[in-house]
Amino acid sequence: MTGFGEGTAISSAGRVRVRISGVNRRQLDLQIQMPRDFAPFEPAVRERIQPAFSRGRLQVNVDFYPGPRTLAASLINLEAAARAASALREMQRACGLIQELTVESILKVPGVLDADSAVPDDVERESILALVLEAADTAIAALRGMQKKEGHALVEDLLERIAQIETWLEQVSRDAPAVIVRQRDALCERMRIALGEPGLEPDRLVREAALLADRADITEEMTRARIHLQRFLEALRASDKPDAQGRVLDFLAQELAREFNTMSAKAGDAQLAEPIVLAKAEVERVREQIQNLE
Repeated sequence: MTGFGEGTAISSAGRVRVRISGVNRRQLDLQIQMPRDFAPFEPAVRERIQPAFSRGRLQVNVDFYPGPRTLAASLINLEAAARAASALREMQRACGLIQELTVESILKVPGVLDADSAVPDDVERESILALVLEAADTAIAALRGMQKKEGHALVEDLLERIAQIETWLEQVSRDAPAVIVRQRDALCERMRIALGEPGLEPDRLVREAALLADRADITEEMTRARIHLQRFLEALRASDKPDAQGRVLDFLAQELAREFNTMSAKAGDAQLAEPIVLAKAEVERVREQIQNLE
């Protein structure tokens, strides 16, 4: 599911901001961007974030704003800082931006902060890694909270769509017997005319009529569709295994589509065609919505 989460953690070493944005995807794809000096932190960050999500494309951005203690161990290139400030102000004027130009934004320009590492030693690295993980936890919670709200809305939408499919299925069920009667009467009339022609075998015509009537019967498809709808509702309300739940819902939606496709092919009647076509279209919308569930 889509969503966004942001977390911040602060200490004397500096301030860390972690932003996580998620979009729909069948598998989990975790992309992490962080300062070059933070590359050793990536496995820990990935290990922290990955268990919280089962699918989706997650873009993780880690920003670090050094504190006085960390800056003391670094060398600021004042000439590069002046050029960066001038360029940023020029960009603000050209683009009509009104955001305040801060020291933090200047320090993020490549070449301004010149040091072997903005994190000078192992003790400092551990301190800043703890900040990164703290901020990541906050961002994860925020994103999961947004996704949970979206999930509730999706479930409500799916429940309404399933109820509409059930309504159309009941309409098909009510109209099907009358359709069969009409088809039988029309077939009998054609048989009566055909039997008056020489060379036609009555027994063969009766067998063909029975075969055609059997092919037009959609009782089994309607029964299976009702079962799939009931199981769909049961799976939709289950919340203990959301990942498996999504696979079950996707399978049941495919089976529903199959049953309505068969009904459409067998019914051969304009009266039944409309509710079946509407139900098929709604099933396709259900399948699209399921892809948004995690």
